[in-house]
Amino acid sequence: ECACDAGYAGAACLDLPSIDALAGLGARASPTAGSAPLTVVGAGFGPPGTPFALAYGVYAASECVVSPSGEPRCLTAPGVGQNHEAVATVAGRSSAPSGQLVTYAPPTIHRFDCGDGARTHGARGGEDITLVGANLGATLASLERILVDDGSASHPVDVAQCALTTPHTALVCSTPAGPVGARLTWRLLVGGLAS
Repeated sequence: ECACDAGYAGAACLDLPSIDALAGLGARASPTAGSAPLTVVGAGFGPPGTPFALAYGVYAASECVVSPSGEPRCLTAPGVGQNHEAVATVAGRSSAPSGQLVTYAPPTIHRFDCGDGARTHGARGGEDITLVGANLGATLASLERILVDDGSASHPVDVAQCALTTPHTALVCSTPAGPVGARLTWRLLVGGLAS
């Protein structure tokens, strides 16, 4: 498909960019902190060195340029969630919605640190616990739900009472009342993706 400026009378015009596929870590499991490489497979991006923009969902990739080998490449933005549809723009001309999707990695918990809740989880709750992991998001707004499972029931944690002490990697919460035992499982939902 071809797009020309209004009033253009020449014999040639620029092809609209098109996206056939997205590749790289940034396409399938970008860390929520972003900066994961993302390669666009398509046409109409111009010669090496041509800058372009790549938007997906509410996010915009950074450092988008056609590489010396001719591959359009970007870095993902900080974000959360899955199935963000990509649209590319080159010299003011945008691709059609591509059906090609960008997905962030789900949250993970690596360990529990600090506070009484990390050592002795009492039935009364209210003990601080630090969850150290990855892909927790940049703000609490990304954190949709936290549950503590004791094997017989799941107990909700008040997300509003938590604090991201280090964006994307460390979260302090108060333990909920109810669950007890040595084998408690914490589950997070960040941007629609579960730990």
